[in-house]
Amino acid sequence: MSLLVASLTAIVISAPVAHAAPYPAEPPAAAVSSGIVEPGGSVTFSGGGFLPRERITITVSYGASDNEAAYRPAAGAGGGFVPVARQLSLHTNADDNGDFRISVPLAEAGTATLTATGQTSGVTATSTVEVTQEASAPAEPPGQALPTTGPAGHSALITMAGGLGAVAVGALLIWVARARRREV
Repeated sequence: MSLLVASLTAIVISAPVAHAAPYPAEPPAAAVSSGIVEPGGSVTFSGGGFLPRERITITVSYGASDNEAAYRPAAGAGGGFVPVARQLSLHTNADDNGDFRISVPLAEAGTATLTATGQTSGVTATSTVEVTQEASAPAEPPGQALPTTGPAGHSALITMAGGLGAVAVGALLIWVARARRREV
């Protein structure tokens, strides 16, 4: 009888151990609706593994380590490349299952790192998005337009006519110079 009680006790005690969570715990899941967007676009950032109804801070970082620099115009003459941390913070709450879902606007070109941090648990979930520059617009430093060269808004025919006129004036000057030499 004692063998039967010992066997039943061992089965009851070992059942929860067989279903225990693996160690170490897996990091919380995070995902974005699209891995590539244009500046001004937005993605849906979602994840789980947080406490139910926990307040979550979403941070969007565009970089600025020692290897990266952002253009910041200086007051007065000049400007320069200086490290600038560019961040955006948003807040949301996890649902009853510890999951969240939020639309995140992305304004700057580059790699945006989206990080969700639980305010109570300290749990973090991270995902990245490539914010690509529009194909039709060249990249320019903010607040600084590039100089315009050449005719703007003129057709190629007008430009070609101007070039041919310059060649004709040059040929006329050469002819006049040779004619004067013959007279002397």
